[in-house]
Amino acid sequence: MPEKRQPESSGPLKAALIFFTPKTKIFGVFFCDIIILVTNNKKTLTWLKLSEEDLEMARSLLQEKSRAHYAAYFCHQTIEKMLKAIISRQDSKIPAPTHNFKILLDQTGLKNLPEDRKKFLFSLMPHYIGTRYPEDITNLYKSYTVKFVTELFQKTEEMFLWLKEFLK
Repeated sequence: MPEKRQPESSGPLKAALIFFTPKTKIFGVFFCDIIILVTNNKKTLTWLKLSEEDLEMARSLLQEKSRAHYAAYFCHQTIEKMLKAIISRQDSKIPAPTHNFKILLDQTGLKNLPEDRKKFLFSLMPHYIGTRYPEDITNLYKSYTVKFVTELFQKTEEMFLWLKEFLK
């Protein structure tokens, strides 16, 4: 059983694994970070990286101008993954497997969001469904004009940067 001890500096807890191999008569001590803390940090960084990549994908699609509706979908994904990064940063919290910003926002523990931020967040939610499950492709293209999605992207980028501050 590994012995657990508190590190001298603040940082992840360390574990000492003492081993002995009778055949080779090698005795040693192996120090490592306790896995759950390392994994939690990696999850946060993974969600952040995915969020950044989705924001860049939205930007690229918008620049093409031919598939603006997909850029709207990636705007939604950018914010969803940023919320999940904030959740995973908290000790031992696993983000809910949902696309619903209300549930994710509750799980972040962020209180007293400015009304304009909250309004934008909830206005972005329908774009996940609308772009993935359109009933009429013609109406989809009419709804997601380059002008509309450009504004959506700009607000998404602002929200992304604002939420990123909660990871510091």
